[in-house]
Amino acid sequence: MAEPKGIEMAIPISYNIRNLKLRKGLTIMTALGIALTVTTAIFIMALLAGLQRAFVTSGDPNNVLVLRKGSEVNCLVVLMPTAFLC
Repeated sequence: MAEPKGIEMAIPISYNIRNLKLRKGLTIMTALGIALTVTTAIFIMALLAGLQRAFVTSGDPNNVLVLRKGSEVNCLVVLMPTAFLC
């Protein structure tokens, strides 16, 4: 007798467990791949959070970086306070 439409037969859990046991190498490699991905994601999020905290706490609104017009790099230029006296 045919099953009614719309009802699907589920695969028993015992089949899934048996396949995990039979394919140990593939199972281990899959688990390691997932673990590596999760570890990398956590590491990157922690790094970004640490960098953001470091930049927020170390910044001072009174610090200014002065570059020449058209300059693309910060060469070591020391400006003495007497250069700003009028």
